[in-house]
Amino acid sequence: MNTRQIDIFVNVVRYGNFSNAAKKLYLSQPAVSSSVDALEKELGVKLFLRQSKKVVLTEKGEDFYKDSLNILNLTEKTMKNMAEDKGLNGVIRVAANYYAGIYYIPQHLVDFRRAHPNVYFDLYIGGSDKIVRQVLDGRFDIGIIGKPIDQSSLRQKRVLSDKLVFTCLNAPPLAGLPRVMSQNELFDVPFITRTLDEEQITIFESALYDVGRSLLELNVVAEMNSNEAVLAAVYAGLGMAVLPHTCVGKYPDLREIEVEGFNMCRNHYAITPSDEYSSLRVCQFYDFLRHQ
Repeated sequence: MNTRQIDIFVNVVRYGNFSNAAKKLYLSQPAVSSSVDALEKELGVKLFLRQSKKVVLTEKGEDFYKDSLNILNLTEKTMKNMAEDKGLNGVIRVAANYYAGIYYIPQHLVDFRRAHPNVYFDLYIGGSDKIVRQVLDGRFDIGIIGKPIDQSSLRQKRVLSDKLVFTCLNAPPLAGLPRVMSQNELFDVPFITRTLDEEQITIFESALYDVGRSLLELNVVAEMNSNEAVLAAVYAGLGMAVLPHTCVGKYPDLREIEVEGFNMCRNHYAITPSDEYSSLRVCQFYDFLRHQ
């Protein structure tokens, strides 16, 4: 018996069948089956009840699964201790939503690699819901998402908080808008809204609801499916929009407008599997993000 066999066994349990485990491990299905068969033969017990599309742990299999996690965790802990003096190396797979992936994560990759130059990153940018599934599936080590989740199999920590602001181009015809606007004035201004971003829209919609208004009352002149498109449209003078302060701050020709009764903030969270035996580099990067 070796840790590779144990790792294959744990992945079969985690992904429900031999085929899924093989894809995750980049092995053939016969290789995975052969490894589990050899393990069962050596232990002298059946670990799985084989069914048509999935496998179910036997009672002995349940016991061995718990022991296997302990073995792998101890092995990883030992490797971490031995590697401390050698420095970190290898790949960290990160998935981030569109805002975090463009405006937040890149600088943190630079900062982390200053201390650990032998680490490199595989960065994917996508929607928060898909990222949660992919972290659970083991496709990525760490995810950065725009909303908290109720998922016991994932650890999560708030790593970023950014104010959402009203912004427009500091040029005609919107240059004459007051620095502080009333709520009634807001609904007369041409407005650009963001689609396909449930978290950001929900925050704005909730803020409108709190003052007794709705999205339908806005003078919407365009809807766009990315912050970058909205930002470009605002910069071109098409209208006003709600955007993260970090985005707006990069453009000196844009101005922020205060609207009475509105105070919006968007949080982002780092997630990682709670039961995984993560590598030292992943643990340290997760802790690095938590303390920024």
